[in-house]
Amino acid sequence: MDIISLFFISLGCVMMFTAALGVLRFSDIYMRLHASGKAGTGGTIAILGGILIRTGVTQISGKILLIMIFILFTGPIAAHAIGRAAHVHSGATDDVPFYDTELKNEDEGGDEDDD
Repeated sequence: MDIISLFFISLGCVMMFTAALGVLRFSDIYMRLHASGKAGTGGTIAILGGILIRTGVTQISGKILLIMIFILFTGPIAAHAIGRAAHVHSGATDDVPFYDTELKNEDEGGDEDDD
C-alpha cells in the first residue's frame, strides 16, 4: 500500500509541476487556464488519493474523500468562469473577431430576435 500511495502522490506532484510550467510558459490566457485547470485538479486529486490510500479507513479518510469530491466539482466550474470572463472581457480584436453573438448580445443587453 505504501508503494501505491507513493506512486499517486508522486504522480500528483508531477502533474502540479507541469501545470506550473504551463502557466509560466504559455502565452495565451486560455492555454494557461487549460494547463492550470486540468493538471491542477488532476494533480490535487492524485495527491489526495495517495493520502487516502495511506491513511486507510478512518474519519480522516472520509474528510479527504469529501475534499476530493469538492475539488472535482469546483475546479472545472472555476476554470469555466475564468475563461468566460476572459472571453467576455477581451471582445473583438484585430486577430480574433467576436463570433460569439450570444455573449455579445448578453453584454449589450439586447437580443437579435427582438424587433
